[in-house]
Amino acid sequence: MKTSAGIHWNLFSFSMVGLMLLGLLAACGNEFGQEFPDGSQIDADGAGENDAGSDAGSDADLDAGSDAGSDAESDAESDAGSDGWSDAGSDAGTDAGADAGSDAAGGDDGSSPYIDTSFFFGYFSYDNYLWEMEGHTNVVLGFSHFEFLQEAKERGMKPIVWLATILQLWDFGEHSSYLKSNYLEIWNDYAQYLAPYIDDIYGFYPADEPFWAAQISAEDQNTLNLAIKASFPDKPILTTFARPTIEASGFIVPSTYDYVGYDNYYGSSFESDRTYYEVLKSKLSPGQKIFLIGDAFAASTSITQAGQELKASKIYLAYELATTPGEPVVGILSYVWDSFSVNWPGTGPPYYLGLRDMPFAKPSFIAVGQTVLAGASTGPVPTGTVVVDTPTVSATQISLVWQAVDRATDYVVLWSSALGDSSMVVTTTWAVIDTDTSYDHWISIYPCNEHGCGDPTYLGPI
Repeated sequence: MKTSAGIHWNLFSFSMVGLMLLGLLAACGNEFGQEFPDGSQIDADGAGENDAGSDAGSDADLDAGSDAGSDAESDAESDAGSDGWSDAGSDAGTDAGADAGSDAAGGDDGSSPYIDTSFFFGYFSYDNYLWEMEGHTNVVLGFSHFEFLQEAKERGMKPIVWLATILQLWDFGEHSSYLKSNYLEIWNDYAQYLAPYIDDIYGFYPADEPFWAAQISAEDQNTLNLAIKASFPDKPILTTFARPTIEASGFIVPSTYDYVGYDNYYGSSFESDRTYYEVLKSKLSPGQKIFLIGDAFAASTSITQAGQELKASKIYLAYELATTPGEPVVGILSYVWDSFSVNWPGTGPPYYLGLRDMPFAKPSFIAVGQTVLAGASTGPVPTGTVVVDTPTVSATQISLVWQAVDRATDYVVLWSSALGDSSMVVTTTWAVIDTDTSYDHWISIYPCNEHGCGDPTYLGPI
């Protein structure tokens, strides 16, 4: 396999340990018959929110590193919903329902196998692929009716409940949306339904891109969030802001969110993501934190190998930022695990790719997730410094040679330039980067073993 910068390496030849080292750097089918506000339908085999159709634009834009992408980056869809949950789990509040919820456990004692770390890693998901996420995911954002809650618990995950895909809380208009007058009744009924399972729920996600796709006022967002807090005061409330929202003058973060994120599916490098991160961080109220959105989405029926490898390099860099001391980051939610289609009126059903259908990107996301679930290191990581000889640079290559670090079995090499970001893992003490050296490059080299990675050595500009 060849990275986008031209380095040959076989991603699929890594052992489990190799995948873990890579990572150290850095829901269910819609049985409720969901319909979008504009009348478009979700395919029966699982679609949902269309960050996709909204982020319209060829994935050629992404592969080319363009920040293009239509400002129709709308999730207008999923913030509709159905009250079908009340039928699906109408007797969930009974003793039988409560017993079923409490007994659906991974341990013999009825305890949850959920791995509680100080950091979460998971995915948006429209269909029931929880078995594919098991072992590298501890949260999942999806449709949280009883069967989903039960299976997520059995597989060691806590759902983030996506309210706008389940409850009809909003009156959607062409330019703005409002809380329904009976929103509190709707919410209180659902809160009663969820109460027996609340210990197995991570938090709540009222609506996606509320200022952009849903066009909901800050006042209405705060009003609903306060109702959620009144029912479940210990559960965090999350949302994601669209890139155009972050860029807009006068952007604010409503104070009743606990964790907020931003999406940018067309960035040519992680540095463009970092720019929006700094803006969002500057808007936080005391106590608020950020979760990063992993770029696992293609607004197309296909994506090139180079485009997938760009996404792989960005998830490592996202994890590196997220775990940097002092940064207010609580986790990573990647959009999206499953591929899906949405039938937009007059356009036919476009198809969008999720991570499960990106073979050159998926192992890297899995590796980071496995690292998160592994928790603290259980053995000595490499502690020495990577001492690098003077790089040899030609017009098309950067050759690196360094001294071996005690206890290091692998070295992770990350590099960034105006061409984008990329990465590789080597078991040697040398690496060759095929690239256009007319651009400045910044390089990081991490010494790693099965217990983790040591401190990096930074080079650049080269």
